[in-house]
Amino acid sequence: MRTIPVAERRARLGRRHKLAAPAASPLEVARSVVALHSTDPASVFLSVLARHPAATVEAVEDALYRDRSLIRLIGMRRTMFVVPRELAAAVVAACGRGVARRSRRTYVTTLVQAGVGDDDWLGEVMESTAKALAARGEATAAELAEDEPRLRSRVVVAQGKRYESRPNITSWVLFLLAAEGRIVRGRPVGTWTSSQWRWSPVDAWVPGGLPDLPTETAVTDLVRAWLAAYGPGTLMDLRWWTGLAAADIRRAPRSARWRSTWTASRGSCCPATRIRWRSPSRGWRCCPHLTPP
Repeated sequence: MRTIPVAERRARLGRRHKLAAPAASPLEVARSVVALHSTDPASVFLSVLARHPAATVEAVEDALYRDRSLIRLIGMRRTMFVVPRELAAAVVAACGRGVARRSRRTYVTTLVQAGVGDDDWLGEVMESTAKALAARGEATAAELAEDEPRLRSRVVVAQGKRYESRPNITSWVLFLLAAEGRIVRGRPVGTWTSSQWRWSPVDAWVPGGLPDLPTETAVTDLVRAWLAAYGPGTLMDLRWWTGLAAADIRRAPRSARWRSTWTASRGSCCPATRIRWRSPSRGWRCCPHLTPP
């Protein structure tokens, strides 16, 4: 076991995350930090531009919508991220499907209480919506609601509270299909800062669709990618970033090569590779909001 001081870890992160030296493409930026936070659409562009100053909005859009080397999906911690296409299947299998299962149980409880339907009813609506999207090839939420009127079904949320609302279930159904890796967000409706999307079946967006990975394999791939970009890291770090249970994460090091280190008085793991490092010639600050840590 060796000690990695804080200064060394910060230097490693700056170099790995393309802050000390710029990246050559939006794809390289995404790979360097594993996943780009995408709850706010602008964060993706700002995070890329902070690490690849020569990039343009058009270059990021090309990576997302023309080359499709980057994919926007629901992943860690029930949050939207943009990830390299080669990692998308691991994110869906390790995190997305679990998010979908837990969210579906919550939605079904609300639907039953509202007298709208049960789990079978929700499943029927999901399948009908997926078929409608496949027939169209690409569609907005409003267009899908025209094809499947049950998407307009309304439920009461936070009944009796000041913030009580009566949303329809369109966003719930699309969220579940997306978390399961069956549909993806394409170009937004409007500018690059818009949060209203056109949707596509994943098989149409990515030729052949995403591989169906076993969960343990997917978790191992995701943990390996995170440690390569952020390590050394602790179990608590990985739990926070992935949103996974500790038991699921502990299985990952058994399937890959790690070595023990010690940092900030905490035991941790990092990839079993030797990395030469030196202090960068300049410092940096991460200004964009919601930029990767």
